Amino acid sequence: MNLEEDILIERFLRKELSKEEKKAFLKRLDTDLEFKESFLLEKELYESLDDKDWSYANNVDPKELEAYEVVFQNEETKKLQEKIGKASREYQKKGKNNVVRLYTIISAVAAIFLLFFTFNFFNSDIDNAELYASYVQKEELPSYVTRGDSDGDAKILLAADKSFKGKKYKKTLEVLERVNINNDATLLLYKGISYIELGNYEKGITTFDTLIKSDLIDAEKGYWYKSLLYVRSNQFDKAEKILKKIIANNYFKKRQAEELLSKIKK
Repeated sequence: MNLEEDILIERFLRKELSKEEKKAFLKRLDTDLEFKESFLLEKELYESLDDKDWSYANNVDPKELEAYEVVFQNEETKKLQEKIGKASREYQKKGKNNVVRLYTIISAVAAIFLLFFTFNFFNSDIDNAELYASYVQKEELPSYVTRGDSDGDAKILLAADKSFKGKKYKKTLEVLERVNINNDATLLLYKGISYIELGNYEKGITTFDTLIKSDLIDAEKGYWYKSLLYVRSNQFDKAEKILKKIIANNYFKKRQAEELLSKIKK
């Protein structure tokens, strides 16, 4: 689900939709199962969190916009823009008889731009992104849905679980800020992985180090997920060191560590 749909659900829950918008919203709930599931998750979180913490409209991450700005401020992109402008000016000077030539020039420039955009923006880390995704296996993490906790934090933990499983990583972090998670390995992993997914690798490292240095029974899991962070952030030398440590000490995911190490060393 995209940001526009998140904001639409928020406006519905805040009773800000017009009659026509509300009618269309309810109709979509009846016909779009995926949208309905997202709505139920947002409703659960809305009822669990403070209004200020929950709002999507007030918590849009500027990093989502920065990536696009980087592309269009790139020197190569600017050169391509200049070529398009030059071709347009030549056309205006020489008249409409040169429309075929103009079309050829602009088509060529557009093709170059498309190749540049695709390979330099999206494919720059496609291998490490796919490698990370194939090993992170978030579905293996324990769930709070079936624990049946009855203490005061149970509802918050349930909201964190649903938010994480629903890939709402920014919201997961917001929920986890409301409870002490340093004595819970699963919640530390939720937090660390959320930071990876949001590209905040520094805070992800800090979170996994907190788990590694703890006396929790699952402390060694921090090494595995920290190695995946380094893979995702294209720091293969650091990932290699941690994977070797996992293998040497027979830590969590030793077999997968051997497999992953063989892949990044190729």
